[in-house]
Amino acid sequence: MALLKAAILDKVLDRLGQLGTGEVQGYLERMAREQGVLGAIFDAIREGILVIDEGGTIRYHNPAAASMLGFGPGGAVGQGIGRHVRGLDWEALVRAGASASRDLEITYPERRYLSVYAIPLTPGERDGFGAALVLHDATASRQAMDERAESERAGAVMTLAASVAHELGNPLNSFDIHLQLMERELRKLREGEGARLREAVRVSRQEVRRLDGIIKNFLKAIRPAPPDLRPAALNRIVREAVEFLRPEIEGRDLIVEMDLADRLPRLMLDADQIRQAFLNLIKNAMEAMRTGGILRIRTEVEEDWVSAIFRDTGGGFDATALARRGEAFLSTKPEGTGLGLMVVSRIVGSHGGQLEIKSQPGVGTDMRVRFPKPGPRVKLLAAPGAARGTSAEPRTPNHER
Repeated sequence: MALLKAAILDKVLDRLGQLGTGEVQGYLERMAREQGVLGAIFDAIREGILVIDEGGTIRYHNPAAASMLGFGPGGAVGQGIGRHVRGLDWEALVRAGASASRDLEITYPERRYLSVYAIPLTPGERDGFGAALVLHDATASRQAMDERAESERAGAVMTLAASVAHELGNPLNSFDIHLQLMERELRKLREGEGARLREAVRVSRQEVRRLDGIIKNFLKAIRPAPPDLRPAALNRIVREAVEFLRPEIEGRDLIVEMDLADRLPRLMLDADQIRQAFLNLIKNAMEAMRTGGILRIRTEVEEDWVSAIFRDTGGGFDATALARRGEAFLSTKPEGTGLGLMVVSRIVGSHGGQLEIKSQPGVGTDMRVRFPKPGPRVKLLAAPGAARGTSAEPRTPNHER
């Protein structure tokens, strides 16, 4: 602001000999008013405004710039801009003598993406006067662009996974046909002969059918079809998922403890998709525990949500792996693909739900799936700095037992 004031004052001084006392007073009053208006505008706008001299020293900044760049309580007037934003040649930017723009990524006081526009002050009239910098916070648009790119990558991965899963169905059908032929040949043997082989064929056919069911459910889950929402009982879906994996659970010597809440409200869900999501979460927990662990499954009602929680006693994983959960082909398991949580996240998101994962190395992992409670919900969003508003939640008579 000091440089802006100086520019106005220079123009008045150039004409001082031609002005009368009243005109000088009028100029000064107008300058004060204009400076006050500009100051109020600069203090209110969301864009950051900085004025720096030819050496990169800050002469003025508004509150938005202070917030973006993390200036202390005393501000940063008189300090070099390079002290707060490193890696950019500010002096060259000022010497360019024309408007210029740059994109920056800063990490303090928090990670942001900034678009910087440099506007030379009084170009051609006075060398080395400096520049005004306009900072625009482009973090939201950059994150949206990154999310779109990630969504496109996830879509490509899902398409590939669907193709692979579909192709696996052909050899499985062939296996089942040949196992049936073996069963027919075994029936020709006298009673008591080939008993162990008959049992092996029976178990093999059972496992082929189970694998075929998993593939079909997987295909249903990853195809980009909207969920077929119907009233469903969450507890029933949990029990069905556990029973489907019961042979594998018993084979691993695992214990499953279920604490399912009474009188849960019936939810609008695609039961097949949610069952597939729960199957993935349970299998993740089983693989994390290997053998001899405990999987605790609980359902409960929260303020605006109905939740299913899957808690295992596996090895857990660290903060780095937790931050990158759900990325394709990123897994904490040696033979994992990383697709499981991608599928779960997509299914839960398409139902308007939330997936929350907490993990502690050596202790275990909590996976909480939240679904919105039925009925209309209106919540008044609190203004910045104001107390959080409350909303009424209508009761619903439909519950599951």
